[in-house]
Amino acid sequence: MQYTVVMDVASDGIIQSAKGDSVAALGLAASSLTGSDLFDVIAPDDRDYLSHLLFDVQPGQKPERHKATMLSNTGDPVVCNFDVAPVFSQGFLNFTRIGVSVAASDFESYVETPDEIAESLFEEALDDALQSGAAAGMTIYTVENDAAGAQQVYTALSNQQETQGRIRRLKENSTALVYGQETKIEEVTEKLTKSLDPSVKLDQVNVALDDPNMSVEERRAATESLMAVASATGLTPGSGSFSLSDAQAAVQDSLADGSAIPTPQIRYASSLSDQSLKIGMAAAPTLTKRWSKNTGSVDGLLKTLVTACLSSVAKIKPDDISCVVPINAAALLMLGDAQWDQYDLIVRPIDLRELDEAQRAEVLTILTTQYVMVDVDDLVRTPELLGSLAGAEALAFLRVDAAHLKQADKYEALAFIGIAMQCADQGIYTMVEGADAATARELLAGTDGVFILET
Repeated sequence: MQYTVVMDVASDGIIQSAKGDSVAALGLAASSLTGSDLFDVIAPDDRDYLSHLLFDVQPGQKPERHKATMLSNTGDPVVCNFDVAPVFSQGFLNFTRIGVSVAASDFESYVETPDEIAESLFEEALDDALQSGAAAGMTIYTVENDAAGAQQVYTALSNQQETQGRIRRLKENSTALVYGQETKIEEVTEKLTKSLDPSVKLDQVNVALDDPNMSVEERRAATESLMAVASATGLTPGSGSFSLSDAQAAVQDSLADGSAIPTPQIRYASSLSDQSLKIGMAAAPTLTKRWSKNTGSVDGLLKTLVTACLSSVAKIKPDDISCVVPINAAALLMLGDAQWDQYDLIVRPIDLRELDEAQRAEVLTILTTQYVMVDVDDLVRTPELLGSLAGAEALAFLRVDAAHLKQADKYEALAFIGIAMQCADQGIYTMVEGADAATARELLAGTDGVFILET
């Protein structure tokens, strides 16, 4: 999540725990908030209002978003978004989870919703179940071709989740529920079915998380990859009950033939100097995701998913036009020394800056064996990449986000233009997104080999 800080607040207002990095925005270290009174860092005018929101709550209440003003370490007011989720245990308020984000232009990239707080509770419950090895389970409920019915399922599970488990929305049509050994999933499903309209056709798959044939790390990786596949494709092992290892194997077989992968879309970009010269830009959202913070623990299921997505792009791209496919840089580590020639694609790595130094070196080794497109802001912040990729003649395209370039300060803009000029001198093309031809020429005056997306 991209919250400034996430806090668990007791019913007396004391912050039980705080995670994140709030220093930049508030001048407050998240670690220093633990054990303090929340209302000491809330503006006086908002204290009564916020107290009512936090503690006048009921079991089953959904997360809500509100605005309130926090006080920085210098006492200055900072307007923040508060995503608030009460957490109950046996009918009593245990604590309230609050995700805080600064409501300012610097945080325009913030995309979380109140559901993100519920998802964080799901992840904790799942982690507890996997660590304990107790007889816990996960059930995925799916309603095909009925958006209203799928919303009914999610709403009904939200209303009973405080006593029956934690939920996470995987796709618009599917919701996962994780629960402990005290939960009777048959009763949960019966109650859920009775609450739905008679026309709603509900499918479910039950997965036992305490698979004795797997270690804790193997169970964690398998569960994460199953949810990733369900989130990306909607694919589950089928109806019925499975051990975790059997569920993993069933999905692996279904992914192998590629039929479960949505057909990607390809947009085209034309050269400003030669309209007949084009490149394809594939839209493959699944490939841009990073599912695991520890890529080393990811099992073969996610590798199969990534491979199947790449193959689906390669199958539909025109033979006579180069095609760029965006792929999360961490996903490249899953593929290792894959034979890229079989795909005939130009790779655009996403989130290179999120990798640590060792991971970046490993990814760079992979990228220098193929043609790539790299974002100019990645090259500004990791200049060693430019030299390595250019030296290996692997850098085919530089990508420039016109909106980002317009908003950049003077020094950043000069760095962007400097790299664009350097690339142009080496015969590397520049792909400009978010601009028409006139704007692209103005932004990159004097640069040859510029492409823009066709309208």
